[in-house]
Amino acid sequence: MIKKKRKKKLRIGTSSAFQINQKLLEDFYIKVYSYRSNRLENFWKWIYRTEFLLKKNPVVTKINNEVVGHMGLIPFFLNLNGKKIKAAWYADMHVLPKYRGRGVAKKITEKLMKLVDVHLSFGNDQSMNIFNKYGWVKTYNTNLHYIFLEPMNHPKLQILSNYFNLIFKLFNLIYKNFFYIYYVLKQDKKNKTQILDLNEKNIKIFYDYKSSKSLVSTIIDKNYLKWRFLKSPDNKKYIIFKTQDNYAAIVKKRKDKPRSPHLDILLFNKFTNHNKICTLINDIVIWSKKNNYSYLRLYISDKRLSNKIKFNLLSVVKHPRFAFYSSNKKYMKLLMKMKFKWQLADSDFEFIS
Repeated sequence: MIKKKRKKKLRIGTSSAFQINQKLLEDFYIKVYSYRSNRLENFWKWIYRTEFLLKKNPVVTKINNEVVGHMGLIPFFLNLNGKKIKAAWYADMHVLPKYRGRGVAKKITEKLMKLVDVHLSFGNDQSMNIFNKYGWVKTYNTNLHYIFLEPMNHPKLQILSNYFNLIFKLFNLIYKNFFYIYYVLKQDKKNKTQILDLNEKNIKIFYDYKSSKSLVSTIIDKNYLKWRFLKSPDNKKYIIFKTQDNYAAIVKKRKDKPRSPHLDILLFNKFTNHNKICTLINDIVIWSKKNNYSYLRLYISDKRLSNKIKFNLLSVVKHPRFAFYSSNKKYMKLLMKMKFKWQLADSDFEFIS
């Protein structure tokens, strides 16, 4: 009987990414995240909002002069029952294959969990395996919408398109033109939608002055919007759609996926009238067809609005896994019983497929 070799026990240390040689961090990002259009080695200080947590984030493990493990936080202020709480989305957990199963991710997670009061993630299987050990609660009560104009251009179908290229093109052509007529017929021509540049003046309509005490949500104030959009390395790709009755959305034009140009509807300014939200989305769909985009994405927490969009605008809805945790028992109790209000601007949806 052949005995399995035991992996040599590691002495695992963790540190802030600011405490190591920046070339080592850059090499890790290039090796692990080279598929990203917006390269992490160029914008990590922005996406992880490093000044917010005094440069204690992201956290890495370094062994033999090489970064072998990494995870970042996207920190923000959370509205929890009317109280301003420090929270963060967990993102970009990765451990190099030969160091997996040896406690690296666990050590990094433990260090990050000391930095904020409420922990949130739309995590994958690997990260959830770690989070489960600390009592995180998961749910699939989530609503990520796709509105297709050229469904065969979705990245997951690109492999098949090499074999059925003509069939895919024909299907897309018929689908796009048929449903374009449907959206045009639904258009409210009296309530015209403007397209505005993203700047300090136009973004003011998104200030959230009346955060609901009944919802767990991001506090969208001047500082948040300045960091999240105005200082984004992608700010030239954002535009604002605004109706005459002041319903507005920040939209990102994404052309980073080969043959899959699409729009991400990142942020709505209000959800008071569901019909008016649907009217705004409908206008964005029409604009996207005229400008050769294949599909749109948006995230809607409200179940009633989500169903309305699904049936009125013919969206396909996915339910990604969402997890949360707080070591503060009072906060955790509130998180367990209250409803969440997320949008696509939350977490790292904008930078992944």
